[in-house]
Amino acid sequence: MTADESAVDVPARAAVGESTALTAARLLDFERSCREQRLPLGARIERIRAELGTSEAHYVMLLNRVIDTTPALEHDPILTHQLIDERRRRNAQARGRRPRMLLVDEPPC
Repeated sequence: MTADESAVDVPARAAVGESTALTAARLLDFERSCREQRLPLGARIERIRAELGTSEAHYVMLLNRVIDTTPALEHDPILTHQLIDERRRRNAQARGRRPRMLLVDEPPC
């Protein structure tokens, strides 16, 4: 098992199946390609189902779990930090507050 297949890979395999392991690298690469293509929501949902074989809700859950892992930071640190920042902003907005700013040396929550 490689570093990219740790942490999130085990629950992903259990949920999706052994043949289509959703590793941190695969999820991040998929997310990056969707962002680069600027897919509309409907096309993105179709692509999630076709390429990953899972629902959009399950994909988002796995992606949120993945971005908190070391393999994700090692594979694509810029995208991982962008996703963490977006999640922090969404959560702060839902609570009605401004997101706190992280210092450079402070690890993500």
